[in-house]
Amino acid sequence: MRHPGLLFNIGQCHRNLKHCVRALFFFRRHLNLSTSPASKRHARLLITLTDKLHRAQQERLREAARRRAALLRPRLHPDPMGPKVPVEGPTVHRRFYQRWWFWTVIATGIAAVVGVSVGVAAWPKNQATLPGGTLGTVDARQ
Repeated sequence: MRHPGLLFNIGQCHRNLKHCVRALFFFRRHLNLSTSPASKRHARLLITLTDKLHRAQQERLREAARRRAALLRPRLHPDPMGPKVPVEGPTVHRRFYQRWWFWTVIATGIAAVVGVSVGVAAWPKNQATLPGGTLGTVDARQ
C-alpha cells in the first residue's frame, strides 16, 4: 500500500477510538512510507501522544485488576497476633417465612388447591353411573 495519507487517516481513526496499538501501527507505517518532513514530524508527535495514552490505559487496567484482586482476597483477622483465618461476615438468622423453601411449599399448595377446584368444577354433575355386572342392579329409588 503506497498511500501514506490513508495510513495516517486510519491511524487517526483508531486513535480517536482509543485503539492505541492499532493507531501506533498505522502511524509507524505512515512514518516509514511518507516523504514529507512536515508529515513525518506530525506523525512522530502523534506516535508520542498515542504511546502516552496507551501507557495510561495500561496503568488504569492494571490498577483495576489490582482492585478486583483485593476484593476477591479473603479478609484476615485485624489483630496481627490473632488467628490468621478468614473472617466470616455476621451470621444472619432469618425467620422461616423469609426462606425460599417456605414460599415454594406455599405456592405448590396453592397450585394443588386450584387444580383440585378446577377438576371438581369440571366434573359432570347429573350423570348417574349404575354398576354393571352379571348380578343385576337393585334400584331402591322407586
